[in-house]
Amino acid sequence: MLTSSSTSALLDEQRDHLVAGFSRKMRSDPYLEVFQRIGIAELEELIRSILTGLSAYIDGDDGQIQRSYDLVGNTCFQLSIPLLEASYALFLLRDKVVALLVSGQNEDNVDECTRATRFFDQLVLEMLRSY
Repeated sequence: MLTSSSTSALLDEQRDHLVAGFSRKMRSDPYLEVFQRIGIAELEELIRSILTGLSAYIDGDDGQIQRSYDLVGNTCFQLSIPLLEASYALFLLRDKVVALLVSGQNEDNVDECTRATRFFDQLVLEMLRSY
């Protein structure tokens, strides 16, 4: 079973691949129109920051949800990204991350996948509460 530190290591190891692949997916998804207007460097930095926050959260830093929310919420406000579009993008990223964690495990990795899912769910809930 992957431990939280090995899960974080897997995320760190695959971060560039995840960022590049997910930014391409966002650029082609018809439901992410506003995100498609963001420069690729800015979009990739946002994704990278979210994944960094996720790694810290998986390692036990529960305060990371609020810090990630502050970043995502401020970015969405500054760039006028609708709440529905931001939520959809976060859930797509969640699914991509969970698929990576499941594929990278030797045994059942329920705790880390649950924690990763909880991070994204809580992030979206915080966004919904703030609007």
